[in-house]
Amino acid sequence: MGYTTFLVIVTACLLLQHLTTYVECGNCTLTIKDSDNNDISNSDLCMNEYKKPVCFDFFSSFNRSILPTEFSLDTLTVERPSSISLVSLLSDYEDNYSKVHYNWPGLRIKWEPPTSENSRQHLDGYLMIWQNETTAMCRIFQLNRASSYAMKKVTFSFDVKYLNSANNYTVTVYSIPTPDAEFKEDENRFVRMRMTSFVGYSKLKDYI
Repeated sequence: MGYTTFLVIVTACLLLQHLTTYVECGNCTLTIKDSDNNDISNSDLCMNEYKKPVCFDFFSSFNRSILPTEFSLDTLTVERPSSISLVSLLSDYEDNYSKVHYNWPGLRIKWEPPTSENSRQHLDGYLMIWQNETTAMCRIFQLNRASSYAMKKVTFSFDVKYLNSANNYTVTVYSIPTPDAEFKEDENRFVRMRMTSFVGYSKLKDYI
């Protein structure tokens, strides 16, 4: 399932990997398969995605009471994600008006859960923000922390399919429960990485 949101278009897909286990796009209707290509029940692993306005409202305040009801209101915090990496992408894009096809820049954001087992046991999900000089976008991901899969050192990957061409982007990921608002800018409470998006071009190689 695609999600159309950002600038020209953003189609984003959440992927969860552990060895050869993977999750295709969706919100608690995920197709989850093991290494033998057998389905894994949604009761074993579930990930919900939330966009605006709740995402920006929460990012502005770090007030947990405005989170969706699926999130706990525990006062504890957990460690930040243990790592983050960014990979530049190029995706096919067709302009609906001109019907011209482009190779358009995108981004793959990969991160891993907190290091300590205690933090992984109390992990509710993640808050992600990606932004350039003029525009910010946001996602909240809610994890079924009762799942045994949530306790493992898995890798998450989120694709932002279309970005502005040749722009500088900053990506920040917090673990949820987040720190108190006063520690929002504490670099020990989040992971962050910067990159410059590729230059988009038409299939005729005309740079844009």
